[in-house]
Amino acid sequence: MVKFNKNKKFNHKLDEVKDSIKSTLETDKKKEVYNSTLEQWKKDCEFCIENVNIEFVVSEVIKNANETIITGSEWNQIDYRFNYENSSRSMLFETVHVIHVSEESHAIMSDCYSEYTGYTHGSENEIARVQIGEEPKTSINVDELIAQSQKMEIAAVQYSYTPSAAINYSESWWNGFNPRFYNYGTSDCCNFISQCLLSGGMSMTSTWQTQYNSTSSSQFDGSYSKSTLAWMCTSDFMNYWVSQGRHLTRITSLEQAGSGNPIFWIAGTYTTSSGATKSYSTNHNMLIVGAQNNTCVLVNAHSNAAYHMPISLTTEYLYTLWF
Repeated sequence: MVKFNKNKKFNHKLDEVKDSIKSTLETDKKKEVYNSTLEQWKKDCEFCIENVNIEFVVSEVIKNANETIITGSEWNQIDYRFNYENSSRSMLFETVHVIHVSEESHAIMSDCYSEYTGYTHGSENEIARVQIGEEPKTSINVDELIAQSQKMEIAAVQYSYTPSAAINYSESWWNGFNPRFYNYGTSDCCNFISQCLLSGGMSMTSTWQTQYNSTSSSQFDGSYSKSTLAWMCTSDFMNYWVSQGRHLTRITSLEQAGSGNPIFWIAGTYTTSSGATKSYSTNHNMLIVGAQNNTCVLVNAHSNAAYHMPISLTTEYLYTLWF
């Protein structure tokens, strides 16, 4: 069932297109149950879906002469069960939409979105607005970085990192911005994971740091000046922590997956351990919060928001840093 909410007051035109948006989301979601991408995700992570609830929250409405452009978040709550378990679980994740609605007929002319399942729909020129993760700001050769991390001695532990504290922070703020920090909107994934590590006991340095926000609500740092690159950009984040002696590895099994550790995908095209070709157009930083079977971890993340999202280690091409 789709619920429709507004987080702001908009003009009456939005109410007139509400039914059209609702019907489109319901139709798309109905089709996706049988979509090969979703079926592959369920197979790879070995779970079955028991119930789906969807809520659409509008964040922006722009009215032009011939159309209304609506940007909003489709919040998905999926009740599911791993094939080897008897009890149900819940995951929640956000899918950002850019919807063009005819001003005359109020019919939806196009809908652009990108899902964690890997399913992408819409025009190429708008995908960048809805895709998961961040546009690469700094190039990175991950193979060289892994080789570098293997040659370095593990840094002496001069701090106490508590993975459970990092996980608890991610459980509290996966679907919102902490007002103590600035945010980076649809490119907030690395900023969020840095906050998790800070809560887990890591200390800021001159290279890895952010300024605290002094207002009652989180502010968007549109100038990208409140944080260092190592704090807010995944490639620089990886470079920094390898330079500090953290071990970077390509992750293919649960033995390499530690709860409370960050896990990444990096822009590029790869051959996964299952032999499939996997392409990413963005960098994305997430936090491992659990592991469930031989090939699946659960993650919390920002941009797009995700809570206890199952990620396959065999069909995705992922890296992790050990803390």
